[in-house]
Amino acid sequence: MKRLFILFATISLFGTTTARAATAAEAKASKGPVQITLRLCKTKVKAEKSLWYKLELKNVGKKNLRVDDWIFKDPWAMYANSKSHFGIYLEIIGPDGKAQTVRSGGGRITYAWEPKPGELLHYTPEEKKEIAALESDWKRRGLTEQQQHIALSAWNGELNDKKNRAELADPTKQLWLTPGASTSTFAWMDRGPDEYAGRSEDDAYLRLGYTQLWSFTFYDPGTYRIRAVYDYSPSERYLKTHKLSPDDERIKFKTPFIEFLVAP
Repeated sequence: MKRLFILFATISLFGTTTARAATAAEAKASKGPVQITLRLCKTKVKAEKSLWYKLELKNVGKKNLRVDDWIFKDPWAMYANSKSHFGIYLEIIGPDGKAQTVRSGGGRITYAWEPKPGELLHYTPEEKKEIAALESDWKRRGLTEQQQHIALSAWNGELNDKKNRAELADPTKQLWLTPGASTSTFAWMDRGPDEYAGRSEDDAYLRLGYTQLWSFTFYDPGTYRIRAVYDYSPSERYLKTHKLSPDDERIKFKTPFIEFLVAP
């Protein structure tokens, strides 16, 4: 029995050592029941190449913690958060001491209600009735076909925004962490062609569970600094349900910076 215990302890120790070896740098911070840890797989990249990161959130409080930030569901959410400076996001300071802006041509959050690529959007019976009523009204008012098309596009835009907000606020899609539990971002990259220089290295990062930081591009060589920010205010419905004020629940804090080098 003692021999089995020693063997288990050895395996656990080696597992911990391997995990640490896969992390080039780490920064951690906490406030209230929330703790976030930012990890980089490497601290040196070539210009115009991506960093690979992990971001973990842990409940260090004594009650269940509600987590509804989409960075743990959709990798594009980090782009949206970093661009809007809200939720859990990343800040990067360049060699010139200035904050780096989020790259253009950005990604967007993928919502579950949206049709898959190549599929048409299917309206519900209620939505079809509303469209028919609108089209009848537009024709009665003498709108041209082009004007009707523009009006329908605007209506679709409002409908999509409504569905997006409903999905983001859906309690069934929120994650609850028990005391001591944690969640983290998952392995992902913005995959290019199937074969390209450096693919084997990228695949190794994916196997280690790291995410490609698509949101920023590093053109200028030099020393950069990166940190994670937690800036979250719960929804009005949550505050009203639990009879809380925004100040009661607002938590904002940042991890220390991690330095990384961008080489020519």
